[in-house]
Amino acid sequence: MPHESIADLIQAFTAQHPLLAEHFPYLLVFTLLYLSGLGLPLPEEASLVLGGYLIYLKTDDVEGASMAWPLAWMISTACVAILGGDLTVYWLGRRYGKAFLSHRWMRWVFSKQNLGRIDRFYDRFGLWTVFVSRFVAGIRVGSFFLAGASRVRPRTFLLMDGMGALISVPLSVWLAFHFGEEINLTLKWLGAIFRNLALLVALAACAMLWWQIRRARREGAAGTADPSPPPGTSS
Repeated sequence: MPHESIADLIQAFTAQHPLLAEHFPYLLVFTLLYLSGLGLPLPEEASLVLGGYLIYLKTDDVEGASMAWPLAWMISTACVAILGGDLTVYWLGRRYGKAFLSHRWMRWVFSKQNLGRIDRFYDRFGLWTVFVSRFVAGIRVGSFFLAGASRVRPRTFLLMDGMGALISVPLSVWLAFHFGEEINLTLKWLGAIFRNLALLVALAACAMLWWQIRRARREGAAGTADPSPPPGTSS
């Protein structure tokens, strides 16, 4: 969906549901982010921007410094909701495995094209796919499900996913709060930032993989060139 359409939807929603936006902003954002994490067609980035925008609406004529606590609460709420949804998908994958993807309902959530992209990501970047997926909406949910199905350790998954969330959530919410009405501009910036960040992480993962392969080949070549003497041979 174009950034302009998402921005219009956010502003229209807050205008049509003022009581919900004013009195239950944290519950609203938590629900949207958690459902988004389960694979529902609710853009995570839009929900994060909505969270920052709702705090911006609360400022009115109040100095921005006094909004530090509401902003911190919104960031914390968003982090909990995102990690909760991601862990739910992870545990579904861990519980039911890849065979669960053959169900018709799951095909609606995870298309064959996206699953193919995810497999290629795991082949190239290994566990760093969990981190990279945080910034690539099209493969995020499927990647986390396959992480569980592949028996990635819960601690490892939470570490990788948590690092990504600690970058995307505060940045998205703060930008939406700071720029207020310029939601369209905020969404454009976030899209560019996250694409570039995902590319940098992917390149770093490729470099690490190349270095590990090169080191393994060197160690193998050294072992072949300098074999240990057979037992009983005098020096």
